[in-house]
Amino acid sequence: MPRFLLDRYLANTYSIHHSNEFKEYGTRYRMWYENFPVPNCDAIPQHQEAFVQWAHENNLKKPYVCVFSRDSEYHGDKVVDTYRNSDFKTLLPSIEYLVEMGYQVVRVGRNHVEDEIELPAGSYIDFDDTNTEDKSIDLMLIKNCEFLLTSNSGIICVGLMFNKKILIHNWFPIGIKPQFSQGIYILKKYCENGKIIPFKKIPKGMLLEENGAILRSNGLEVVDNTSDEILELVSSQVISDHSNAIDIRAPFIVYGGYSKLSKTWYENNQNIF
Repeated sequence: MPRFLLDRYLANTYSIHHSNEFKEYGTRYRMWYENFPVPNCDAIPQHQEAFVQWAHENNLKKPYVCVFSRDSEYHGDKVVDTYRNSDFKTLLPSIEYLVEMGYQVVRVGRNHVEDEIELPAGSYIDFDDTNTEDKSIDLMLIKNCEFLLTSNSGIICVGLMFNKKILIHNWFPIGIKPQFSQGIYILKKYCENGKIIPFKKIPKGMLLEENGAILRSNGLEVVDNTSDEILELVSSQVISDHSNAIDIRAPFIVYGGYSKLSKTWYENNQNIF
């Protein structure tokens, strides 16, 4: 690529992701834009063929679900002090439920914290353990899954790219409503003086803030979703075919897209709305 075109590309990429309009809410980034089109990408035949071969070699059969949790290995937590991370082990009851319901489960992502998991043989695959060099398989796993269970991280955009059903646990920060047209999510909660507070009590300047040190300096802690909350999210959507959801409008949502809240989770947490 000619240098001047590369310079323009980098400049446009930087500018489209940065915005002064949200500084008063605690961020200089903008993740989504109004009327963002919903992509619906496909894969070239060579990638699909490579995936079929990989699935055969690794005994992966349909139906299967991809699961992900952003953990401390993402940036080593020495660079980024963030509450976007969560403990993968809180997904275990949901993984066990999915296996009982006849799904195989694939943990996607690379270089994550290793967790010992005991499940029936053939029911669970940690993609990182397969030592797969072909990077297209990362994409094809999500393209071909039944749905993606994930926290907020870059991998979620692969689900967006293929317009997949996405169940989002531990969504953070609360000021952004996820963009995904087939997304259903549950939120992290905020604490002050050790007690969970209503979202309306969170200061305006903290609604989009991700830096843990800044949040704590303003007297706020952030609480992860429990294993039971995540299991309820998963089981209610499996049973209802992803229809147990509610579209909300709330003052704490600064901007966002098409995703809906889990209806049961919303009803169980009316006190913080």
